[in-house]
Amino acid sequence: MRALLISPPVAEPAVPPLGPLVLRTRLRRLGIRADFVDLNLGFHNWFIGQPPRSAPAQAPAALAAEAALLADVVPGSIDSALPVLQGKTPVSDPARFGVALRSLASAYAVRSAGWFPWRVSLGDLEGPYDTARPDDILRATADGANPAAAYLRTVLPSLMEGTDAVGISIGYTSQIIPGLTLARMLREARGRDRRPLIMVGGGVINRWGRRLAAFPSLVGLADLFCRGHGEVVSDAIPGLIAGRVPVASVPNLIAAVDGQTVVTPARPMSRRDAEELVDMTDLPRDYWLPLRTLPVSGGRGCYWGRCNFCGTHLAEGLPERRCYRPVSIDYLVRQIQHVAAQGVGRVILTNESTRPSEVSALAQALHRSRLEVSFSARARPEPGFPRAMAARFKSAGCELLAFGFESAVDRVLQLMNKGTSARWYSGILEACAAAGVQVIGHFLLGFPGETQKEAEETVRFIEEQRERIRYPIVSCFTVEVSSPVHLDPGRFGCTLGADPGLALSLPHETSAGWGVREARAFWREAVARLGETFGDPLLSNPALVPFLKPGPRTAGPLQEEQEEQKVALSPRVRGVTWKDGRFTEWQAGGGDLPEGDHTALVNLDTLRRVTLSGWGARFLPLCLRPATVASLVARGAALTGAPPEACTRLLRALLAQGILVAVGSEGGGSSG
Repeated sequence: MRALLISPPVAEPAVPPLGPLVLRTRLRRLGIRADFVDLNLGFHNWFIGQPPRSAPAQAPAALAAEAALLADVVPGSIDSALPVLQGKTPVSDPARFGVALRSLASAYAVRSAGWFPWRVSLGDLEGPYDTARPDDILRATADGANPAAAYLRTVLPSLMEGTDAVGISIGYTSQIIPGLTLARMLREARGRDRRPLIMVGGGVINRWGRRLAAFPSLVGLADLFCRGHGEVVSDAIPGLIAGRVPVASVPNLIAAVDGQTVVTPARPMSRRDAEELVDMTDLPRDYWLPLRTLPVSGGRGCYWGRCNFCGTHLAEGLPERRCYRPVSIDYLVRQIQHVAAQGVGRVILTNESTRPSEVSALAQALHRSRLEVSFSARARPEPGFPRAMAARFKSAGCELLAFGFESAVDRVLQLMNKGTSARWYSGILEACAAAGVQVIGHFLLGFPGETQKEAEETVRFIEEQRERIRYPIVSCFTVEVSSPVHLDPGRFGCTLGADPGLALSLPHETSAGWGVREARAFWREAVARLGETFGDPLLSNPALVPFLKPGPRTAGPLQEEQEEQKVALSPRVRGVTWKDGRFTEWQAGGGDLPEGDHTALVNLDTLRRVTLSGWGARFLPLCLRPATVASLVARGAALTGAPPEACTRLLRALLAQGILVAVGSEGGGSSG
């Protein structure tokens, strides 16, 4: 038997997902020839390699004009940026990685214009459908005009050939439409033998839970939907493929059987399942992260599992509401040793949170094993991070800890049932800073019952700790499905909006604390304010990339809208002035830009804190909005008095050379 475990588009192509690799390991142990296929990575490589498409007639005029202007620049931008992300072009300055990443993101914006109304980014696929609405999802799977469907059609024959089963893992909402589109394509392409068997699972399916059973048309897109952990189902897969095992006898499944939707009993995984060594061999080596990085499970679920705002640790429908499955330090060391043997230099522990004592024990064990592997982890901010312990973390390779601080006010932490105290935070941050362990801080504003004064106190705390917190991810509260607030909204003074069917979070109003609109407005202001303080982390530390993935409630200075930004220009800048019917050149700072210095199209209104230096590479705009080119032309014409068509011709010529273009200056003036 042959099985394919697939990660569908669209998510960040930085590291492979752990779930399909776990299931691949189990199926290989059962004698099935199982392979991992990263269609997400394949899609990104395909998308950036496609010839540019003209924007359709219904696209906004500004978007179409910008795409046409920049079309000739995209290939050179990609050729320069992608090798930096893949580690094929060694860089000593981490800032170059950030510029390459932003440059590539802008190339996606230009390429997406040809697929309007769809938009592709490095970690998302946006379109005219709502993934919380089952009818929209079903229509989207039949819409062949989206770029993910176009890519899937190119690989479908190879997926079908000689395959007995396909497992599709949908971990993010951005993978819902592509993943279910693939399931539909496979189902429609197979013959009378009904091969391959089509299975769909992953974090999104688990959070949908039993709600999915209410929508038979969606259930019919695949043969089996698996909620919960795939390990529970894996032993039955050979029998399911062969037709020897009835669906009703296998736990954790939702399936259409003889025209009826069947929901089988739920069962949690065992600790033995959690500690099976995951086979990390034969994986793609061209992920878009300079230092090769792989995920390692430090356990399943959250050992605290009581936060009132969180629904991710609650496995819906299972008899044990808290399905925490820890793993031993011995297992972790053996798994990391296996990963290191594949030539991997960094691992990310994927569990929801790690105890201080577990991080300490892992650090000591790795130090004894002399493994030259760095690791990053999520941790709860609890007592147990003294300076000496943090120093051991660093010496053993711990480079980053992501803490869920949430609030700097104890009363709010009690409302959240966080089980931590803000009194501990300064000591934890001081210990990590002294040891050289970087910190990402997660904060949550707008929880029911919080006041604006308390939210302001949290923001001040973040600002005061700016030397110790590498980057804050500041979120605004929403009601996650299956969270305690969702299950008992009245207890928190909340009134919930309707669920359109498969929402992962719900709108709400609250009578406790400040209003939802006021909280969101404050949050937006706080994000902009903190963005000015912390800047762009990707311009200085690519190690943060896997931790900045937007989630259902995650939004920070880089995850909501790009805030208005300013550029600190290098003193070596050239400019032009419109005079006597033509552009004439001026120079600032005593000279031209260095030979070979090709940086980016820069709009002073949309960039901040970018050091412009000569890297000898051609990069596309660091930050593109649909109105960027129109804004540059309009401002250039207003400042210089030149006709707009002359400004457009100048922009085209400069972009073709990869030269920096900035309209206006920090000191103002009439030149651009």
